[in-house]
Amino acid sequence: AEDMGCAFEMAEHLGPIYFKRDDEVVVLLEKAYRDVTGDMESEPFTVGAATFARTMRNTVAFGPIFPGQVEMSHLPNEFIAIEDLDKCTEIYIRALSNLLTRENKGR
Repeated sequence: AEDMGCAFEMAEHLGPIYFKRDDEVVVLLEKAYRDVTGDMESEPFTVGAATFARTMRNTVAFGPIFPGQVEMSHLPNEFIAIEDLDKCTEIYIRALSNLLTRENKGR
């Protein structure tokens, strides 16, 4: 590229996010998922994608993909079944409650 007169300049860089599996935040988010779904077998996983969470400290991108569900995020004609949306809402409410309880204990 240099031979053709091209140059590279890093304008902005957001580093990757990494939380250990036993990090308290990860444990509380997983608990919310398990409490709502009753699913005690599925394991949390990560995807190699950019996320808004990289712009904030101590933040994890969190969203369930249910076992057997087709992953449609960011694809043409993206959709979610109403039942799954309802279940996600319950999980998010539980997750926020778990995190809030954690924060209030620290005060």
